[in-house]
Amino acid sequence: DSYFNKQLEFVLVNKAGKKFFGEASIIPIIQNGETFFCAFLQDISKRKEAERNLLKTVELLKTLLANLQSGVLVEDENRKILFTNQLFCDLFSIPVSPEKMIGIDCTNSAEQSKELFKETESFSPRIDSILSKKVSVTDELLETIDNRFLARDYVPIFINDEYKGHLWKYTDVTQRIQNQKLLEQSEERTQIIMNSALNAIITVDDKGKISFWNDQAAIV
Repeated sequence: DSYFNKQLEFVLVNKAGKKFFGEASIIPIIQNGETFFCAFLQDISKRKEAERNLLKTVELLKTLLANLQSGVLVEDENRKILFTNQLFCDLFSIPVSPEKMIGIDCTNSAEQSKELFKETESFSPRIDSILSKKVSVTDELLETIDNRFLARDYVPIFINDEYKGHLWKYTDVTQRIQNQKLLEQSEERTQIIMNSALNAIITVDDKGKISFWNDQAAIV
C-alpha cells in the first residue's frame, strides 16, 4: 500500500541497451469491488542530469565560500542559516562548527554579537536597517573591542524578483587600516618637516599639477 499514488524512480535499459532513469507513477483504481493498478512511466534522464549539475554547482559554491579569506554567513528570508564558514565562526567567537550552525535562527544574533564591537549600541539597529532596506552594502567598516577592523558586505538575494535571503561577508582589514594610518602619519610628518624648511619647496604630481607647497613657497 505504501507505493500507491507515489512516484518511484528506476534505472532502466531501453531496446538499444542504453541505461536511463525512469519514473513510475502507480495509481490504484477500484471498480465493481475489485482493485486494479495503473502505472505511468516516463523518462526523467534530463531532469536527473540537471539535478546532478545543480548539486555540483552548489558544492562548488560551498567550497568557494568555505575557503574565502572572509567570514561568510548566508541566511534565508526567515533569517535561518543556510551556510556559514569556519572563519565567520572564528571572527564572532562562535564555539560551534559551521555544519552545526545550519538551520539556526539568527533573529537575535546581532544582540548576541554587539558586545564584540566598539559601537555597541548602534550595531543591532544598523543590522535591522540594512535588512529592512534590502539594498547592497559594501566595505562598511567596523571596529572591534580588541582593536581589529572588519569590512562588512551585505548582498540581498533575489530570485525572479522574490527575496530569498541574503549573504553577509566580514573581512579582517586590520593590516590595511594600520598601513593607511602609518602612511597618513608619515605624510603628516613630511609636511611638518617641509613647512619648517627655510627654502621654498613645491611638489608636482605626474600630471604637472602642484600637490604641495610649503610656507616659504607661499611667501615667494
